[in-house]
Amino acid sequence: MISSGLRTLKQRINYETQALKALKEQFMISGGLRTLKQRINYETHEK
Repeated sequence: MISSGLRTLKQRINYETQALKALKEQFMISGGLRTLKQRINYETHEK
C-alpha cells in the first residue's frame, strides 16, 4: 500500500517536472519571439 502510494507520488513529481520544463521552453521561445519582434519594430522605425 505504502510502496504503491510512493510510486504514484514519484510519477506525479516526474510528470510535474516534465510539465515545468515544457513551460520553461515555451516561455523561452515566446520571449525570444518578443525580442525579435521588438528588434524588427526598432529597425523599421530607424529607416
